[in-house]
Amino acid sequence: MRLVVFHYHLLPGGVTDVIVHSIQAVVRYRSDIESIRLVCGREENTWNVVKQLDEIGVPTELDIIPELDYTSPAEPVGAGLARADALEKRLAAYRDDDTLWWIHNYHVGKNPAFTLALCKIAAESGSPRMVLHIHDFPECARYENLAYLTRVAGDSPYPAGPHVHYVVINERDRAALAQTQIPGERIHLLVNPLPESPAGGMERPDRGQIVDACTRFAEESGQRFRPDAPLLVYPVRTIRRKNVLEMALLARLADDANLIVTLPGVSDSERPYSNLVGEAFATGAACGIWSLGRREHEYGISFEALTHGADAIVSSSVQEGFGLLFINALRWRVPLFARYLSVLDGVIEVFEGYPAAFYTGLAVPFHSSSVTSARAYLRMRYTERFDALGRLLPQGARARLDEQLEQLLANETVDFSLLPADLQYAYLRDARD
Repeated sequence: MRLVVFHYHLLPGGVTDVIVHSIQAVVRYRSDIESIRLVCGREENTWNVVKQLDEIGVPTELDIIPELDYTSPAEPVGAGLARADALEKRLAAYRDDDTLWWIHNYHVGKNPAFTLALCKIAAESGSPRMVLHIHDFPECARYENLAYLTRVAGDSPYPAGPHVHYVVINERDRAALAQTQIPGERIHLLVNPLPESPAGGMERPDRGQIVDACTRFAEESGQRFRPDAPLLVYPVRTIRRKNVLEMALLARLADDANLIVTLPGVSDSERPYSNLVGEAFATGAACGIWSLGRREHEYGISFEALTHGADAIVSSSVQEGFGLLFINALRWRVPLFARYLSVLDGVIEVFEGYPAAFYTGLAVPFHSSSVTSARAYLRMRYTERFDALGRLLPQGARARLDEQLEQLLANETVDFSLLPADLQYAYLRDARD
């Protein structure tokens, strides 16, 4: 059997890690894998992925198809449909009776033309065998992605062809798909695989080396780093659902501990939030350093040294498909402090006896300088969002959301994660004690 693995890119991150570890696991337990072909939309970091797969003993090849890369929601629908037709013809080269297509996050709304091309192919009677591996759902608070996907690919990006199977990574997602028209026997729960930790673990890195590297980076980038303060490492890309400014506030409240956020946002939709977080670090409102990731080697350290040498791995994320970062803290043997998410319900027992602390919310008073205006601003922003969602909302959802909003505004405090990012920054900027 030949495997063809598709994803938009192979940039460092959770999905790329899962792709690598899954291939390693499959090859370990199946002897009939003849070859592996990776197909993605951009060249960056592909050499590193291929290098990691060199040791599996199965020939691995790489194809770069730029049309598979992320596309912009501003793209005209006609252009998206034309690209879908071209992709459908391009993908025909990978069709073979003895080939399995393993497709990651095919429908997340980053490239609806790719989604549409796959749906058309899956609907054919002679379609290739497909495993649609879902890490994230566009319906899960990715509103711009969902609208873009719907415009180009239509209302149902869940093909139910005879050769299509689905893989989900947590019980919550399995239950959601089970309520659709997809046959239950084609939905499979497969938690993310992890490589075995080295025997004895990695030796704890020299703290002085990490501090020196962070100090140099902070001086060059104009950020506020305290060499004598704890190192709280948040190894993520700076996107809104990671809720980075909440952890920045918590670090401030912890006597100005250093928050180290590794990566900026990369897509057009991510950049405004990423830039705002970058500004918080540049102005000193956030203590620590931001965007050192992928440049650690320039300062004489590695990503492994940074994570293994942290005083704690932290997360204030409000939405995850699996929570790989939490599990990695166990592998790295570093304490964990994180906002609790429902995806942990099926795996929380692995943290028993481990130095892990979870919180469920951060209640802050409505901005003391102008309580009335803060509530009015919050009502305006959420009402705008509800209006913008329009037909994407299920029947009856708008009335429930309006009621929940009024209940939220009636309280004396508000969960920090529910504040718009600009208001979060105002709280962080104005914090004094």
